[in-house]
Amino acid sequence: MKYPSMQEFIKNNFNNNESVSVDDTFEMICACIEQIYSEEESWNAVDTTKKELNEFLEQLTTNQFKEIEKFFETMPKLSYTIKVKNPNTKVESEVVLEGLTSFFA
Repeated sequence: MKYPSMQEFIKNNFNNNESVSVDDTFEMICACIEQIYSEEESWNAVDTTKKELNEFLEQLTTNQFKEIEKFFETMPKLSYTIKVKNPNTKVESEVVLEGLTSFFA
């Protein structure tokens, strides 16, 4: 796996739709696959079609797909914690800005 390109990230996080479809998710995962390997063989993703990559993803077990989710959950991200004070109540609290969507959306 490789991290999503900036173009893929923008496409999936700054689109006009409020929700991301399953097809969008699969497309992003496919774009991040660099190589597929088994005990006997390996394939470079650039040598396969989108259809073949989608078929590969669809045949994964739940545990295998969870490993892909873990890759995306643990990839580096931009994060910043700021303290804000409510002008009406004077209560101070922390807000975590995380990922580019928090900064630009």
